[in-house]
Amino acid sequence: MMAMHPTRLAGSLAALLLLAGCSIGLLGDGGRNDLFRFGVPEQAQTASLDRGRPQRAIALERVRFAREIESDRVLTSRGGSVLYVEGMRWAAPATDLFTQAVLRQFAERLPETLLASPRSAGGATLSLQLTVDRFEARYPVAAGKNDPPTIVVEGAAALSAQRGGPPIALHRFAVEEPATANGKAAIAAAFDRAVDRYTILLADWTRGASTN
Repeated sequence: MMAMHPTRLAGSLAALLLLAGCSIGLLGDGGRNDLFRFGVPEQAQTASLDRGRPQRAIALERVRFAREIESDRVLTSRGGSVLYVEGMRWAAPATDLFTQAVLRQFAERLPETLLASPRSAGGATLSLQLTVDRFEARYPVAAGKNDPPTIVVEGAAALSAQRGGPPIALHRFAVEEPATANGKAAIAAAFDRAVDRYTILLADWTRGASTN
């Protein structure tokens, strides 16, 4: 989803907040926030990550999320309207959790490559810029209160030979992952699966693009 103008986003949110009886609004109880994470493996894989010294380094620039999805709030959409899930937040800003998920996936799938911040990736000859413009739970327009959403993650990657230089490879990624139920835990689990699939595609694409 491309970043909305603040006025338009606020208007959409206000309009959808009136639909307190819909399935989205009933996900929360108006009280405390339940915190969730994504991109965190159920079991530590430290043994598999220790595979010797990387042979090359890629500088990962700050991941750019669209304005409406860069915080710790969970966005949903229904047609042209959007709403943040009541009573549900990420344990950290989505950009931070997503970046950690990318780093873990690269360490697992590209052990020969060190992916790190520009300051930490000394001697890096390549720079990777990631943008994410859709990171949401999408409901069908005619969804009932028990109908689960589909998680949508879309964005792009640009690989450059130097920071700020023209890209030598560009690619756009899109992943859709259905939730198993219309509840906060099921939605968070679907986000986790979507991010896992997305970062696998990203890591495999980067391997090919960086060796061509």
